Amino acid sequence: QVVSIPAAEYFNSHTSQEEYMSWIRKLSGAEPVTIDGQETTIATRYSYAMFANQDNAKAEAFLLEQIGGIVPASAITVEPFTFADGSSNNTWENIVVTFPGQTNPDEQILYTAHYDSCVALTNDDPLVFAPGANDNGTGVAALMEALKAFSKTTFDRTVKVVFFSGEENFMQGSKAYIEAHSADH
Repeated sequence: QVVSIPAAEYFNSHTSQEEYMSWIRKLSGAEPVTIDGQETTIATRYSYAMFANQDNAKAEAFLLEQIGGIVPASAITVEPFTFADGSSNNTWENIVVTFPGQTNPDEQILYTAHYDSCVALTNDDPLVFAPGANDNGTGVAALMEALKAFSKTTFDRTVKVVFFSGEENFMQGSKAYIEAHSADH
């Protein structure tokens, strides 16, 4: 039997303000995180740092591990793309979580945020420090909380939750996603 409840009530029953804030604290380096059994602090989410595998920039590994604890591995896709910046070619990655639609699977609804960050109007080096609590830690936290609710339901249309990288570099991740998925509806 299918039971319908108001969407806001459903989503609120799967999250709390404390859990939401916990994501922001972890993603912005205010709290340490554990990745593959090792404690670390995410001091920067700058794409150049994350994809150079710097010890202070393990946001992607953290997100993938956490997402993998919420949804099956088959729902998670890592989509690499190349960003040429004039001095080098950089391979960065978007994370896509897919919930197949039951009635109209060819129609898609996307929920998105960028998981990279940068600093502006400061003397901080983004390779060292770019916490991004509000750029876009808040958006990533919202998507992580949505994943918990989404994983317990079905949808008429396919729902994709997309975490973009490279936003701080002229929206490279979202541009790459659009190019790779130009035929999607």
